[in-house]
Amino acid sequence: MKTVMTSAACLAAWIACSISLTGAALAQPEDAALDASPALWSVSDADSTVYLFGAIHALPPEHRWRSPAVEAALAHSEILYLGADVMSGAAQETMTRLILQRGLNPPAITLSALISDKARAHMAAIATRLGMPAEQLGDELDRLKPWLAAVTLGRMQMQADGRYDAASGVDAALAADAQALGLELAYIETLEAQLGFLAGQPIDIQIAEFEASMARMVEYPDMNSALVQIWAAGDMSALYREMNEVMRTDAPATYDAVIVGRTHTFIPLIEAALGTDRNAFFSIGAGHMPGEEGVIALLEAKGLMVTRR
Repeated sequence: MKTVMTSAACLAAWIACSISLTGAALAQPEDAALDASPALWSVSDADSTVYLFGAIHALPPEHRWRSPAVEAALAHSEILYLGADVMSGAAQETMTRLILQRGLNPPAITLSALISDKARAHMAAIATRLGMPAEQLGDELDRLKPWLAAVTLGRMQMQADGRYDAASGVDAALAADAQALGLELAYIETLEAQLGFLAGQPIDIQIAEFEASMARMVEYPDMNSALVQIWAAGDMSALYREMNEVMRTDAPATYDAVIVGRTHTFIPLIEAALGTDRNAFFSIGAGHMPGEEGVIALLEAKGLMVTRR
């Protein structure tokens, strides 16, 4: 039950990232943090502006990601949209309930029995990196369905590294800004919707993509560090290549559900915000922004002029 409760506490923040951050993160050079200029766009009409920020929701506490453009956009906004409510007590209770309903294997089924010998070898290698016996890691994950095991294992890697934390990420900082600036706070999705994109996949797809995620953890242990540096530089072409294309190749069903499917649901909300007379700031997982089915391209396809700030 301890593993289940820990997973419940971290799941929503993890999904909100829309990034397969599954390697052991490395420290960021201090000067890279000081020079960060993550991507920000805006779209306007006669009486309002909507700012679109591509966010990473788990960062080292010392990472200084704010740019003058981001600060100005927040000061100009009246409402802040974050991914989902993941911090309140009610949200944690909801997440725990949903995981107990949709994240656990039936009593007679274990994760170890579902995956291949090669995947079990990858799990053993990951356990060594985490500093624990393979049997212990297997026991902790066995009760979980493959989609939840992948989420939990990725979180365990971040915790073992000791640097990356959702409490130090963009959304936590922006929520504090909203309170300080007197901004209204709203959410793009519900926890039920976020979880449903993963939990609703067929079990054979879940198994295949869990195995692919473990292979990626073993093969690319420095992935977190590289992705954060790309994000901080605002290089969306590199972000799409190193994140979206990799995920689309290794986990196509998850990519279609977690990236493409969710991105299309964001567009009506952005259009509705633009249709008001108030300025809004949207913090959206960076993986949703680039590409032909990214937020920017979908808005432009509707005839809107989106400007990089």
